[in-house]
Amino acid sequence: MNALLLPLSTRTPFTSADAAVNRTAADTLDFAGARIHLATESGLLPAWYLGVKPRGDAMVKPLGRSSWIGGRPNAYTLAHARRLMESGVSVLLVDVRRHETWWARLCGRSVTQAVQAAVGYLVDRGHGEADCVVDGW
Repeated sequence: MNALLLPLSTRTPFTSADAAVNRTAADTLDFAGARIHLATESGLLPAWYLGVKPRGDAMVKPLGRSSWIGGRPNAYTLAHARRLMESGVSVLLVDVRRHETWWARLCGRSVTQAVQAAVGYLVDRGHGEADCVVDGW
């Protein structure tokens, strides 16, 4: 019997080097001092505000299930946040995993509520509402 063997995936498997890149990106960002909780209609929402001075443009980056690996934001998300900060843009990372499922909507939670709370937080911090951009919306 002849068999044709094809590769299942062209992607390389996750290695310890990838984990090191993820840790390095997180270490360059001050996550310990950046953790905040946003008040929404359905309770508190974990977020991280990475502010840049002088305050100008700001980006809200909602982090759904696909943006996480090992309980932390993935390397792509961290690298994107770091590049934005280097460009002078403040970043607000918002954990919306509890707001994106069908049962969350049944409980009265939505990603829109989370994003509105995030923009409100940025406006309270001195950013203009017109200067706040929501990634992916």
